[in-house]
Amino acid sequence: MCSDRGDTCRGVYEKGGEIRRIYHRESTKGRFLRFAKFRTIEDVDRFFNDTGNAQVSVIERTRGFCVLSGRKQCNNVKKGLR
Repeated sequence: MCSDRGDTCRGVYEKGGEIRRIYHRESTKGRFLRFAKFRTIEDVDRFFNDTGNAQVSVIERTRGFCVLSGRKQCNNVKKGLR
């Protein structure tokens, strides 16, 4: 998600997190997590920086789910659309 001020926010399932470990032990896979891509925080941080984001920080980490924020110049976002 990117606001008109350039603030970005991303949620990530951590590669070594508790959610991934539980998911891999389940015999029947749910509809949502079977499509999820599990990433390391380092991979996501690198992606943020490679795509022009600055001030990247972890907002919250819980049970293998991490929310990160950053700031990017978003020239293609039209005012009034959210």
